[in-house]
Amino acid sequence: MRRNSGQVAVFVLLIMLLGLIVGLSVMSRTLIDLKSTSTSDQSSRAFTAAEAGVESALSTDLSSNPTGSLSVNGIPVNYKATLVTGSYASDGPIEKDDVIQIDLVGNNGHPVRVYWTKNNEDSGGCNLSDNGNAALEITIYNVNGNNYSFNKYAYDPQGCSANQANDANGFDVGAGGGNNYRSAVNINPTNDAKMMRIKPIYKRASIMVTGSGLPAQAYEVTSYATSSGQVTRAVQIYKSKGSLPPFFDYVLFGGTENIDQ
Repeated sequence: MRRNSGQVAVFVLLIMLLGLIVGLSVMSRTLIDLKSTSTSDQSSRAFTAAEAGVESALSTDLSSNPTGSLSVNGIPVNYKATLVTGSYASDGPIEKDDVIQIDLVGNNGHPVRVYWTKNNEDSGGCNLSDNGNAALEITIYNVNGNNYSFNKYAYDPQGCSANQANDANGFDVGAGGGNNYRSAVNINPTNDAKMMRIKPIYKRASIMVTGSGLPAQAYEVTSYATSSGQVTRAVQIYKSKGSLPPFFDYVLFGGTENIDQ
């Protein structure tokens, strides 16, 4: 009888031990879930605060390279804005007849190289009937005292001779591109050049502009936020300098006019 009682006691202890193990496992999982939820919530709060820091930076004059701090729902935020490299590359294809603007203030007559149409973009022949590649119109605006002038250039893609390019439009022909672009041209602005405007014609095209003398073309804005749980999140954006709308190129103004094709 005592032997049976001992077996029952051992069995009861095993049941209790198993229950304790299961209970601890459930408690541990609950604690992990709570910690995960808390971390996710703090991450979301920190990210929202960092976004507010970017918005605060964008509301200031970025040309002064502003730095600042603020508190968003008790979360400290620090932001800064800096000018980035002078080269320019579009995030994607620029639609035909749309315009990008390149700042030339301070370029001081240094040559500029313009690339267009990436190798993996739409392919086509040299004629419009062949769904040809994009041509490019480049306009440089100059200011010398009270005198204003502009130089205009137009190029068909490389490999297209003048008598076949886009139904013989009379454009010059670009050279081979490089840097994963099909075509490129060298432009030589004068010391008076203040800005260059580039427009794809016939078809959209990605565009890249490089030059050793180019001033910065965009601002980098970075914002950091750290929650009370020491979760840090950062938001970084790039904002290009202001650009005049496409119809600006059709506005007539007084002054000297110089057109090159």
